[in-house]
Amino acid sequence: MKRIFQQISLLFTILATLTSCLGDNTEEVVFYDDAAIINVSLGTLNNRQNTKTADGRDSVAVSKIEGSKYHFTIDQMKREIYNVDSLPYGTDITKVVTILTAKNSGSIVIKGLASDSVKYHVQTDSVDFSQPRTFFVYSNSGKNHAEYTMKVNVHKQLANQFDWQRTAIGNTFATLTSIRAFEMNGKMYVVGSNGESSSIFSCDLNDCQVWTAGQPDINMLMPVDMTTSMASDGKQLFITAEGHLLSTADGSHWTDNGQTSITRLIGSDGTRLYAIDSEGKIISSADNGQTWQTDPLDDSIELLPTREINIVAQPLLTNSDMQRVVMLGNRDARNYPDDAYAVVWSRLFDDSNNTVYPWMYYSQSPTARYQAPRLRSMTMLPYNNRLIAIGAQPLGACTTAAFSAIYESIDGGLTWKNSEHLTLPSDFVTVANTFCAAVDSNNFVWLINAETGEIWRARLTQLGWDNPQTEFRTRKK
Repeated sequence: MKRIFQQISLLFTILATLTSCLGDNTEEVVFYDDAAIINVSLGTLNNRQNTKTADGRDSVAVSKIEGSKYHFTIDQMKREIYNVDSLPYGTDITKVVTILTAKNSGSIVIKGLASDSVKYHVQTDSVDFSQPRTFFVYSNSGKNHAEYTMKVNVHKQLANQFDWQRTAIGNTFATLTSIRAFEMNGKMYVVGSNGESSSIFSCDLNDCQVWTAGQPDINMLMPVDMTTSMASDGKQLFITAEGHLLSTADGSHWTDNGQTSITRLIGSDGTRLYAIDSEGKIISSADNGQTWQTDPLDDSIELLPTREINIVAQPLLTNSDMQRVVMLGNRDARNYPDDAYAVVWSRLFDDSNNTVYPWMYYSQSPTARYQAPRLRSMTMLPYNNRLIAIGAQPLGACTTAAFSAIYESIDGGLTWKNSEHLTLPSDFVTVANTFCAAVDSNNFVWLINAETGEIWRARLTQLGWDNPQTEFRTRKK
């Protein structure tokens, strides 16, 4: 380090001499003692991506990235400089034009990459950021200096990668004929039925090989098929049993919330429970089932789904005070054999003034494009600020093959398209009869096949990237 500062001192001796030679006897030159880097910007960078030519040969596509569009954070306490929003995967950072601004026109030097040598930093010079670099900034008075470490972050994965990982769990769910999965209180739960009784299992989100069976402590017969009448708000699971509404936070300790007149629970939007009453109408409760109200519909009750019912709530992208609740499911196959598509309803809530709007039916048309197919075990999930849906064998007039795609809706369930980036595992068993899907708080999509004892998990890479602190202030005393 002594050698470094000897070289720096020599540089500033030369600079001071030049300043005095260029000076004027009648001018008063003001020198400042502040030493800080206050702004950072990058020039144009090259980005290389592996691709294929029209005839299928491997190739490399080179594009330009405007580095000035990427903001750099300067942590003045730790003297660290870095970009929170990493540069795209494949960006070349070995030759980066780096524009650094020092406070009060101070001077900046850069330490060598492989030695202790230093040189004056010229804004038009390119810098090799294949590893963090050290910059020294000196006040224009030459009295003070500061040392900064600058790192240029580049994504190590493509933003839209969605790679599945498979885990075999044996025969934990082998005897079950219907299953549903959901996250609750930081664990993944699976509720299943074998046609004679129901069970509930849980596992840690980071260890899906070890499942623990819940041991209900309530003196009441659990429903034979719990999967057909249940709802979870992420904190509690609600079911109906012997005319009572029951709830649990862990699958073992249950609370009897009293008698209920509801026929079937169908879901939760996180704050409200939804159910079907004896007349086939949708009712909702905002107090965990203590009181219920009939929800208004803008169309016929005959258009409501009766099986594979899913309910998801998401804030509107244009107004965070507004929530859209989407309901997707299928009508009874025997009564409506000609249905080729799932039925979709939605309603809006204005949280700013507690305004509740009626359920709106999304009309089906035989000629309409991009409708959700009518599939067995159809599951709708919130993911990446949109809705996705996965389903098994076709029902009724539907001709869509089982597990042929992950369907995606960016307009609140109005239209559904095959996702470009979210695809199913290539060797996922496409004849699975006992299947379920879920999304956890770590943004992993789960696929569970009870028959094969396999669990698949995948996540869009950008949803796993950290969002570190970007503002640093000194607390006022």
